[in-house]
Amino acid sequence: MTPENIVSCNKNDFHIHTSISPCASPEASVASYIEAAHKLNFSKVGFCNHFWDELIRREEMYYYEPLTTSCLLAIKDEIPGKDELNIFVGCEAEMILDNSVTLMPEHAHLFDYALIPTTHFNIKDVCIASSVKKPAEVGKLMVERFIAAATSELSKVIRTAICHPFMPYGFFEVGDEILSGITDSEYEYCFSTAAGLGIPVEVNGRVFQVKQLEMDPSTGFPYQFLRIMTIARECGCKIYPGSDSHHADNLTHLHGNRLFDRFADACNITFSELL
Repeated sequence: MTPENIVSCNKNDFHIHTSISPCASPEASVASYIEAAHKLNFSKVGFCNHFWDELIRREEMYYYEPLTTSCLLAIKDEIPGKDELNIFVGCEAEMILDNSVTLMPEHAHLFDYALIPTTHFNIKDVCIASSVKKPAEVGKLMVERFIAAATSELSKVIRTAICHPFMPYGFFEVGDEILSGITDSEYEYCFSTAAGLGIPVEVNGRVFQVKQLEMDPSTGFPYQFLRIMTIARECGCKIYPGSDSHHADNLTHLHGNRLFDRFADACNITFSELL
């Protein structure tokens, strides 16, 4: 069967990038995602482009210069007035060097939700100091950033969630060393904190695409992420699927081939809805 003929058990995805995000395909239109979501029999989708609040001015924000509030909210004009699909508009606001998030409370109410990425460590001297290189240092920072995101004051004014937790962007070649170096107790501390505060965490689509990590032969998924998300489940976290799609074909592939469902089965996870 082709992916178009398979319907995922999941009915929503809240981590979808349109062409507004510079890293997304120019063909990543709202219309293309809505068409794909209907074929997948979805009930909810959330468009969540990268964001840097214009109230936060920093020299290093060149990549995010056009990704302002008005830019992200402009996609509402592309959303059909009547559609059986429930459509939301959020933002993926960066967590930067001082552990702050690039979304100001004054603008938070304009979005339906905000995803907080804690490990965009490929963006040097913006999200991680270039001096941080050793796997143990990266792992320590991952734990610190997760706790900062889980306890962010933003959650008091907007629905927040932690996207792609512990994904070692910028350090995939030593990803297993980083993730295995974080103890079960440290992961339990992180996920228990998030669970206690009602902050959901994401199974990210990159889990099914990264090739540098050791795979569990019985499932075909990265061993460390099976471990991480199993601990999240045991700590009582709400867990949601986020494809992190940058093209509608990504949405179709990841959900149509039921990769999220298979991963959830492997970790004994029951997915929750973000909204």
